[in-house]
Amino acid sequence: MPPLVSYLGIPGASKPYKVGDVSAAGFYMLTHERWMPGTYMPVSLERVDLFGELRGDFITVQACVVRNGPDGVGFVFLLADDATPQSDALTGARWVSKRRMEEFLAGLRPSVAEEEAGLERAS
Repeated sequence: MPPLVSYLGIPGASKPYKVGDVSAAGFYMLTHERWMPGTYMPVSLERVDLFGELRGDFITVQACVVRNGPDGVGFVFLLADDATPQSDALTGARWVSKRRMEEFLAGLRPSVAEEEAGLERAS
């Protein structure tokens, strides 16, 4: 699992949810809750340190549910086509560029399982 937690809305607006997988295109939230595919909502991803403590480094973006799985929900990020972020005045969510998302995700440490297996991250 990547060293991230996710929230519905901004950090602290909901309980933190574990993130099962993430890429610059979307992520998988581990949860017992289910939402209908096509549901849009702002979500935040926040980095955690080696001990699972929150670092305060987060990004809030608009996301859409694309699938429900046995242990969670898959989301796709709604990203801007260019580097100019757009904001939703009602929710505060930002449509960031793919580049900004990649910058936020850059340098995430591999999971313990990946390290033990000697696997390298594709991103």
